[in-house]
Amino acid sequence: DNNDNNNNNNNNNTTVFLPAALTSNNTTIVIRRRIAYTISITSTTCDDDGVLDGAAVLAESIRSISNSSNDFDLVAIVRQELVDATTMNHDCLATLTRLGYIVQPKELPFQLHDLRSATTISEGSGCCGIYEYLKLYAFQMIIMTTTATDEHDDDHHTQYYYDIVVHLDADVLLLQPLDDLFRALRGGSTNSTIPTIPPHQRITQETEFIFVREYAQHNPTYPSDRTKNGIQGAFFVVNQNSNPQHANPNHRFQDLIQHLKETQYYPGNRGWNGDYYGGYYGAATIQGFFSYYYAAIIRNKAVELDHCVYNTLGFDLRYLGFDNVNSNNKNKNARPNTTLKTCRTGETTCANCAATPLDQIHVGHLSLCYKPWWCRMNLLTLPTPVCEYMFGKWFQWRRQVDIRLAFDVPPILGIRPLFDKVTLGYCQR
Repeated sequence: DNNDNNNNNNNNNTTVFLPAALTSNNTTIVIRRRIAYTISITSTTCDDDGVLDGAAVLAESIRSISNSSNDFDLVAIVRQELVDATTMNHDCLATLTRLGYIVQPKELPFQLHDLRSATTISEGSGCCGIYEYLKLYAFQMIIMTTTATDEHDDDHHTQYYYDIVVHLDADVLLLQPLDDLFRALRGGSTNSTIPTIPPHQRITQETEFIFVREYAQHNPTYPSDRTKNGIQGAFFVVNQNSNPQHANPNHRFQDLIQHLKETQYYPGNRGWNGDYYGGYYGAATIQGFFSYYYAAIIRNKAVELDHCVYNTLGFDLRYLGFDNVNSNNKNKNARPNTTLKTCRTGETTCANCAATPLDQIHVGHLSLCYKPWWCRMNLLTLPTPVCEYMFGKWFQWRRQVDIRLAFDVPPILGIRPLFDKVTLGYCQR
């Protein structure tokens, strides 16, 4: 591909190329000061469970919220089978392109038979199966490759990489700019107000992975050890320029795959390497493997963000036990469990994500709140103000997409005033 992709928020005059390194394969790697907002479509049908609706609104939220000083692309990693399949999928992929995504078809970055625990991983791999591992490509995000031939007819390649990759699921919204994170990862002034767990963790240019944990679940064997909790695959940030001395982002990508191949995964609570990185939904794929890798293999290269601010689920998940998750939806301040007064984060005190001030939320995850395109939630009894806020923003941006791209825009009939006020006519049945 010899054409640069500049279909979003693009000012080539502000593009900065970071120091390059010559690899052993006549390939020059150049890290470019450009952000990739990336999604992965893991199913064999492009519009499985509303993923196109989610991708459309996610893209609109990024365009609306992102700072114009940050060049970025929207990238959709899809299974290779999607491109090779039916006309319907081609129409769907064309819609992704129209929404502004650069579509990158990918095979799994490994052969299933090369995995030491192929059977247990493939049988216990959560919502999206083994193809959840397409998200590993967030560690190898290339803008383009150019080729030049010298006077000896030898080909020389130049690969241009994004310096920062933000991977998001399709049911996620960007609600505030991520500029503080980008500035810190690029070696700028570190903003001490970035909320982390534990507090006051420093994010620097050497930080290669930023994440949040999945506190809606925990390992039953070590319920108070937050490092055993899974890492949320719905939102994480990769710094491809964390080692500017040799500027080769492929190293981490290859190391992740090597450990994935070699590490035994045990079913049940024992999980990865038998060290209890498991025991929860999705532990056999990204959620458990990333948790194991960045705690047991690579230390001091990752920073955990506050899950009430980044990738918030909008619920009170402070304490162990699920009383506070499953309590009556009419109770906007869902009752915490009073029998196990242990913070899931391992802290002595912890925040109630259901009560986070709305203007402090940077990334929202419409999972426990239910996905908006299901139109199943009774909006008169929304569980938390955070869910109501995220629902409202989602439908506002959904309408904005339709207007901008001249899609059909449903009328707002106003039969159920509060319901229609939030869903803007999209959930009329």
